[in-house]
Amino acid sequence: FLTHSWQSIQIIAAVVSFVLAAMSWLFGKGYYQPVVDKKTYHVELPTFAFLNHRNVILGAFYCLLAFALVSAFTSLWGIQFLVHTQHITLPEATHINSAILIGIAVGSLIWGWLAKHTGIYRGLLLLATTGALVLLTLLLLAPPIPYVWLYVGYFIAGAFCAAYIPCLALIKHSVHTASQATAMAFANMMIMLGAPLFQMTIGYLIAH
Repeated sequence: FLTHSWQSIQIIAAVVSFVLAAMSWLFGKGYYQPVVDKKTYHVELPTFAFLNHRNVILGAFYCLLAFALVSAFTSLWGIQFLVHTQHITLPEATHINSAILIGIAVGSLIWGWLAKHTGIYRGLLLLATTGALVLLTLLLLAPPIPYVWLYVGYFIAGAFCAAYIPCLALIKHSVHTASQATAMAFANMMIMLGAPLFQMTIGYLIAH
């Protein structure tokens, strides 16, 4: 069953997602009950009040561009790019492509820990952006290199791009608590916008 086609993997993922959703429905809370300080007062703010904060706008665009490695490259063009430029097999390209996602998973923990213990959000975001720019430029323009170094390079590139995680935290702490949910939703919307925007752009450039 597992070896028939990629549809089998999709079915398994759908079943697991359904089970997790059912468990959340049965055992999780279906509401949010914040802890209210009796000494404070409830504040009503306009829905889009968060747009007045520069950190929210700039942070959302940072997340959009940082996550573009996944939304534009990894999810669509990455495997074929590796096959044609590095002259490797399809399974090898798949493994290397997945290294980006593993790097993001590990990098998220690292950047989150660094942001919490240093508080230097701007410096960390600049470091991650510079590292991702240099490394991705080398990986995209480099001639065929050994499989192991490709895997390591793409893993580190994913870790650099994971800096969008502390950027989300920065967005959250930049606005009033009454606007935090809307600001985070806006940032996530910008992240997802990268898929249709950059995938179509890359496709157009390749076609022309």
